[in-house]
Amino acid sequence: FLYLDRIGFAPDEANKIISAAAPSVENLQKILTAHLLAVPFENMDQHEHPACSSSSGSSNNNAPLVPRKQPADLPSLNDIEKTLTKIIHKRRGGFCFELNFAFGWLLRNLGYSVRFALADVSCQQIIPAHVVILVDGLLLLPTDASPTTVLVDVGFGTPGVCEVVLPLEYDQPRTNPFGDVFRFDALRDHARFDTTLYRTRIYTKPDEEEPMYRFQSNDDMPMESNEFEKGLHHVLNNSPTFNGKRLCVLSTEKGHLTLGKDYIKWVDQGGSKVTRKELSTETLWRNALEDHFGVIL
Repeated sequence: FLYLDRIGFAPDEANKIISAAAPSVENLQKILTAHLLAVPFENMDQHEHPACSSSSGSSNNNAPLVPRKQPADLPSLNDIEKTLTKIIHKRRGGFCFELNFAFGWLLRNLGYSVRFALADVSCQQIIPAHVVILVDGLLLLPTDASPTTVLVDVGFGTPGVCEVVLPLEYDQPRTNPFGDVFRFDALRDHARFDTTLYRTRIYTKPDEEEPMYRFQSNDDMPMESNEFEKGLHHVLNNSPTFNGKRLCVLSTEKGHLTLGKDYIKWVDQGGSKVTRKELSTETLWRNALEDHFGVIL
């Protein structure tokens, strides 16, 4: 109940979700949407943070990159309770492994049949370093004769990939609310993966179908899997996204909101409109982090 409250469900709405006769695609979509709108993708724990200036006018634009914490200080995948405390009680977000493991935990406690699968972002990672959630046994329509598997992902970091529940059906394109198109394709002759998820960005790259990631459709991996541990180590030690700057991203009803090194920007309808505001001091940056993402350092 506390998790559903964290992602914006009123008590009566949460009770309906909890007391549902069986897991459903309809309720899964509600939970997925609520999570994306409430819990940001962020890497604040991977960085130290400069002190706020006593002068609101002092510039921070040319400040050096914020130093990373040492690996020993970084989160462990084996401690789901720590991650749940961070998201629910501290009202923070997290990165791919944290968010999808926590969301998978929530779904399992609501009666969904959840599997975790290793994923290779852009189909070109040296070490695969992402996790996706596969949910089995759902009827897409009440009249369907047999259940299917769907993919959900609240931890990709780039809004638009996972705003809709994606049935794992090959060559059956699905469209999100902003018009972007997603398609699963069978991957043959690969030693580790058998499926690729493609995306077409209607507003920015309408003629280009780009691979989002590849994964193994029958994976059922424990959180403490050695492959996940290798992926975590790679992300936290070798990824420019995590090493190079602080980042916080949150879906909105119109698109998404991104807090970067020294700016905040609003992106509407898959990139059709972008509004950017510079943040010249650490004080302004932290105010934006709190006001728009609910995160307090």
